[in-house]
Amino acid sequence: MQGSRSQSIKNMQIFCFRLILLRLCAKREIGPDFLIHDSHLFDEINGHQISSMLKIGVATARELGFQ
Repeated sequence: MQGSRSQSIKNMQIFCFRLILLRLCAKREIGPDFLIHDSHLFDEINGHQISSMLKIGVATARELGFQ
């Protein structure tokens, strides 16, 4: 991903990338059945964005049967 972006945007991109990997692993039935995020992933991100990220994460986990 090119260009200069703020740390919060980079962290959101990391979150989205991890969800993509989670979906790919679930589709192929490989990998662990959980996803871990370091607490620093939420640094520089406002509360509204964190709330959205957690809601998306919960919905994805429920859909795919992951933790």
